[in-house]
Amino acid sequence: MSSLYVRQLVRQWITASSTVPFYDSINRAVDPADAIWLTLEFDNARTDSLTFCSEIERGTFSLVYVGAGGVGDVPILTQIALDLPALMAQVDPAGRLELIEASPPEELTDGDGSPYMLGVSIDYQYQPA
Repeated sequence: MSSLYVRQLVRQWITASSTVPFYDSINRAVDPADAIWLTLEFDNARTDSLTFCSEIERGTFSLVYVGAGGVGDVPILTQIALDLPALMAQVDPAGRLELIEASPPEELTDGDGSPYMLGVSIDYQYQPA
């Protein structure tokens, strides 16, 4: 499970860098009326030992873009193209969290459903103090 530090900072970065509304849906019921909106999932994390006294957390979280079905993929892909570079450019002032790599968008629905969803997975590494 991703650490609290990672979860809090990633939420702040998404809020600061997204051009569409962000709704934190982790353990919360949300039903936004926005044409396109964004939520977040923390997929996996593991801790590796660097030295006897030093560890690093490596993990992945996913941005999930949600929009209306039946209107194609261009509206959401356009938003991803705007948001992703801004998110990946975020820098932790403490130098503890780094976003490593983002995957290409992938369909999370069959492409004809409502809502229509695309996801982007982002790998990170975090070094606790």
